[in-house]
Parts: sequence; structure tokens; C-alpha cells
Amino acid sequence: MQRNRSSFALVVYVNTETPMGLIAENLRKAREIAHSDSRVPEQLKHYLQKALEVAVGLDPYLDAMATAKK
Repeated sequence: MQRNRSSFALVVYVNTETPMGLIAENLRKAREIAHSDSRVPEQLKHYLQKALEVAVGLDPYLDAMATAKK
């Protein structure tokens, strides 16, 4: 079963002091704009959501990888 993720709300803390955090924040804002405009194709909304999910997870992932290698 495929879930409609366009209505999925991603609420997380984003560290805007890192480059990845800034990217995630900009993607979050772009997603909000896209979701408020009915002219934006659903496929674009979907890929904005997916990109945001990846961006939000990168800082914690990179921190974990850096810590594990010490």
C-alpha cells in the first residue's frame, strides 16, 4: 500500500547553524509554499517532502559517523 505523503507533516528541530540545517530550513519553506498553492504539481510536492526528510536526517547521521570513527 502506498501512502499519500503530501499531507505528512514533518516537525523537527533544524540546526540552522550548519549548511545542512540551512538547506533543510529552505526546503521546509519551499514545501510550505508548494503545499499552499494548488497549481503546484503533486509530484513536485512529493519530491520536496522527500528531499526535506533526507536533509533533516543528515546532520544527526554525520554527527554519528564522526563520533563512531574516533
